Amino acid sequence: MNEALYNKFHGEGQLTSDPWFCKFPAGHEGACSPKREAVNHPAHYGGAGSPYEAIKVIEAWGLGFHLGNAVKYINRAGKKGSDLELEDLRKAQWYLNRYVSEYEKKLLELAKEMLR
Repeated sequence: MNEALYNKFHGEGQLTSDPWFCKFPAGHEGACSPKREAVNHPAHYGGAGSPYEAIKVIEAWGLGFHLGNAVKYINRAGKKGSDLELEDLRKAQWYLNRYVSEYEKKLLELAKEMLR
């Protein structure tokens, strides 16, 4: 798989030499060479060596989908490029607003049940 095709499907992140991408012999266009890791512990989420990698924090704190995504986007804001920082912060805000909205609905339903 050539680098342009790899990056189209996997983006850029830390370096890896994942054997899945080593399908061709040395010298071939698709030969194995270090690639940017975009799936397993990418740098924009803190990287494998960081105790504050987004997934580690989300799991340690027991965050669900909405709050976990908010933390993820806050964690990576500015790390995928300064042009994407505001977009990541807006995504975090969207997930937080969604969580608050759902939480308020649950509280309202609970209050209604208590009044019955």
